[in-house]
Amino acid sequence: FVLVLLVNQMLSEGRVPLDALETDTDAMPETAEHVQTSQESYGTREVSIFFAAEQGHVLATESSVIEYTPRTVENCRRALQQIIAGPKQEFLLPLLPEQTRIRGLYLKQDGELVVDLSTEMLLAHHRPRSAEMEALMAFGIVNTMMQPQLQGEDGMTVKQVRFLFDGAVPQELFP
Repeated sequence: FVLVLLVNQMLSEGRVPLDALETDTDAMPETAEHVQTSQESYGTREVSIFFAAEQGHVLATESSVIEYTPRTVENCRRALQQIIAGPKQEFLLPLLPEQTRIRGLYLKQDGELVVDLSTEMLLAHHRPRSAEMEALMAFGIVNTMMQPQLQGEDGMTVKQVRFLFDGAVPQELFP
């Protein structure tokens, strides 16, 4: 019954009901399989990558150059790859283990960036886990992803970041 009312309303407004069923490919999440990389170069951009400093008690930045793309989500992916690669300066500490994989990176229309990482970062035994280090990791990624230098020509901006691990919300408390 509700469907009939909806169709009648659309027809009275001069809209074709079947047009509403067409999918919007721009709204589809961006995964590695969906992204087509262009061979055209858009140059490079200098961005600030956040890492832990002072024995893991504060964040500090390191300048890095990424290949710029017109798509914000791809610029964020490149910056996240820099975080995983780790700092170049010896006094900075990595936020994520080198084995961490980006399973997916999705930028929704409302500005929410969904970062889906592999669980290697949760299982890393090479450094002690602490709430402080988890908070630094979260804030380091968020601060890196929200900088204006990563905004592409698509006009999308990152307004918030949500973390997933192997496609699921973390089971433990996580910042």
